[in-house]
Amino acid sequence: MAKKTVLFNQTIGISVTVETDSTDPEEIIEQAWEEAPGGVCAQCGGWGQTWSRDDDGELEPLMIDGEYQIYTEDE
Repeated sequence: MAKKTVLFNQTIGISVTVETDSTDPEEIIEQAWEEAPGGVCAQCGGWGQTWSRDDDGELEPLMIDGEYQIYTEDE
């Protein structure tokens, strides 16, 4: 019997919470970049499985109507 491979697409979102007093979106985003994950681990990528997961897309800060989406949580 022939093996068939089915490709799926997925859009993911990642949120990173940082502590800062800055109000400059560029500084806040830079700080969040330092904390953001770089990709998926071997197990999450399907190593040794009959499936694989490719996470080669780059993260981009979410913008709506030309504004970065940065939410503030005050303690």
